[in-house]
Amino acid sequence: MSHRRTETGNAAAGFALANLTLSTQRLMPNLDARFTIRNLFDRDYAHVAPSANVPLDTIVQDGRSYWLNLEYTFR
Repeated sequence: MSHRRTETGNAAAGFALANLTLSTQRLMPNLDARFTIRNLFDRDYAHVAPSANVPLDTIVQDGRSYWLNLEYTFR
């Protein structure tokens, strides 16, 4: 995302994010698994606030996060 202007004319910095997903089918019978790391390099970034009614120019976003998804299929 490139830099953007906020409602008050300030600049929100640009940023680039990387995510990583590892997945497997049939980890066990009928069980699939997926592990994801979002914001892999733990970048600090913010989005422009949606309107002037919000008391902030930008909204700081979360850092690195981890997700584990297990999917069991009943047969």
